[in-house]
Amino acid sequence: VEFWGDESFFPPPAIITGYNKEKPSTKYNLHNSITNQHHSGVDPEFIHPYQVYEDGTEAACNVGALRKIYMTPCTIDSHFIKGSGLISYQVSYFNDDSAQVQEYLPFARVQRNLPAHP
Repeated sequence: VEFWGDESFFPPPAIITGYNKEKPSTKYNLHNSITNQHHSGVDPEFIHPYQVYEDGTEAACNVGALRKIYMTPCTIDSHFIKGSGLISYQVSYFNDDSAQVQEYLPFARVQRNLPAHP
């Protein structure tokens, strides 16, 4: 899933890790795959189905080393779905030396830019 609200610009990919049935609605527990943080009691209105990002989508990519977050603007060049159903993206971005880099990243390290808010 992705989770975001009306004021969000980058919807992080997340995994639902549990839920609590509370009246009047169910609240969900999420694991943010970009920050590795857990969020409890998320209202369903902020949870949206994850869809594969189209080629050319503007995004932010976590290109940091393991356990280090370094987000940079990137573009989705292509995607593929592994046999297990996990999505990987081929992305391109400019590194600190202003050289264009193209690499593969798992969906958990890529978050798309939401369209501008009215």
